[in-house]
Amino acid sequence: MGLFASQNVIDLQDPMELLSYLRREELVVSDGLRGQQVIRYRGHPVGYGVAANGRLKSRARLRKEVLWPLRLQGQA
Repeated sequence: MGLFASQNVIDLQDPMELLSYLRREELVVSDGLRGQQVIRYRGHPVGYGVAANGRLKSRARLRKEVLWPLRLQGQA
């Protein structure tokens, strides 16, 4: 990854944050982040989003089948 690309990376650690991202919900991020951000979950790329004004708007494009393991974990 290039120098500038590595500055635009958000690494999610919490499974509930990942679930929110996959549901295309907004996430709270640092106010200093702006523009397109690469989203990773524990180091693995999962997509991208657009950051502005302390919010990250998800641009996840996944099918429902991808969400089912996370639903089981989130409901427990």
